[in-house]
Amino acid sequence: MGAKILRGDLIAGRILSALGARAAALERKRGYPPALAILRIGDNPASRAYARNQIRIYESRGISVRVAELGSKSTERAALKVLDRLTGDPRVDGVIVHTPLPPAVRFDALIARLPPEKDVEGLTLRNYGMLYYAKTLQELKSKDVFVPPTAQAILMLLRASGTKLAGAAAVVVGRSGIVGRPAAHLLSCANATVTLCHSKTANLARYLRQADIVVCAAGRPRSIKGSDLKKGCTVIDAGTSYVGAKLRGDADAESVRNAARAIAPVPGGVGPLTTAMLLANLLNAAERR
Repeated sequence: MGAKILRGDLIAGRILSALGARAAALERKRGYPPALAILRIGDNPASRAYARNQIRIYESRGISVRVAELGSKSTERAALKVLDRLTGDPRVDGVIVHTPLPPAVRFDALIARLPPEKDVEGLTLRNYGMLYYAKTLQELKSKDVFVPPTAQAILMLLRASGTKLAGAAAVVVGRSGIVGRPAAHLLSCANATVTLCHSKTANLARYLRQADIVVCAAGRPRSIKGSDLKKGCTVIDAGTSYVGAKLRGDADAESVRNAARAIAPVPGGVGPLTTAMLLANLLNAAERR
């Protein structure tokens, strides 16, 4: 029997319905809808397609989405000026910056300019610090902190799979500040024993073969093979790369399905839930104002 497929898209659909009701209640209460602002710089086709999909989903749930687009030759100064305009709008509840960015514009410089209360991706120093200060999920819930949406989606899929987290050996492959490191910290807060691996890890398979939980987040298509995994593990594929026109995950899906108990695939796993968790963060931001 092959692995159970964890359908993040189905879970996300149920969550988005509930979030749509919250958005409608907010609009009735204050007279205007919750609003998300997106800053895009450059003409990356994948970023453009992602923005279109976000707009479609969020507007269908009663969210006002404002997109500011700058050309690929824009300066960092120009980007900061537009970002200041978006964050200064009193009717905007959250602001996100799409990547990739042109070489002349530093992602860190843009994130540093975001007000923490409108940082719905949880990337500013305040939100990051509050996240890593917490040692348990209960502590995290008690704080006004925005957790990166993809890390939230990963934890939600693990819970949906029925995988025991407390005491589990978890390996996270990839150490980005948006996915890998936040996911590793959430797993630690859920009392898993976590190993964080990356491109410089020697003999990655040695760690994978001991893992009850594997989170792939390196952006290296089909790099995780079923032969490297512990039989019966749970695999959450959060890696995304385009191979030609096709979206691929880090897991070699066919071989992993023969080894794992459950897998969240790409597409249809983490991605849709990330979209839902970003909307949840946005509504939390709107309700706190």
